[in-house]
Amino acid sequence: LWANAGVGAPGGLLTMDRSTLDWLYAVNVGGMLNLLRPVVPAMVEAGGARRVGLTASISGLTRVAPYAAAYGATKHAVVGIGEALRAELDGTKVSVTIG
Repeated sequence: LWANAGVGAPGGLLTMDRSTLDWLYAVNVGGMLNLLRPVVPAMVEAGGARRVGLTASISGLTRVAPYAAAYGATKHAVVGIGEALRAELDGTKVSVTIG
């Protein structure tokens, strides 16, 4: 499974219109969770080696420019989701890749 949810909009956390910020989080973070929560348990139950990949983009792995701060914050959240998922799946045959 490769989970890839992402939209972008220029702006910072303090300057972006709240409705745009909510939309970014709904798609980039909520979309990731909406996919992972039903599918990953089925992967574990199916048995055998499986892999889950999450697209965090470079914005989730490095410091981002102020004009992309809100987008970067959502992608940092995706990294956190991937790390938490990796910990939850420890001891199963499902591995997690964050890219």
